Amino acid sequence: RIGTDKAVAAFKRLRDAAYGKNGAPERRATYTHGERMAEAASMILHDIPGGTGTSPVPLTADNATVSADYNEGNMIYTHYNLHFRRFGDEWLLVKMESMPMP
Repeated sequence: RIGTDKAVAAFKRLRDAAYGKNGAPERRATYTHGERMAEAASMILHDIPGGTGTSPVPLTADNATVSADYNEGNMIYTHYNLHFRRFGDEWLLVKMESMPMP
């Protein structure tokens, strides 16, 4: 279940393993909240086995928003609105909503 200690630890292990994949984001010493959300989305959508492959559009933190208490966040990626929740140091993608194409 999303948000349990086991789920957060499992995602962290998957993310750490995905760093070794060709094309995965480089591990960095520090991140903004938006950068961590973008990395989490990239890992989930493209880098963790079972994802869709290499990202056609790089995920960036440019359009990330974070709640005042730093527990929830959102970002737009192509035609999706991505909703995140923060658990400890991890931002987990909890919901994807399709947005109308322009």
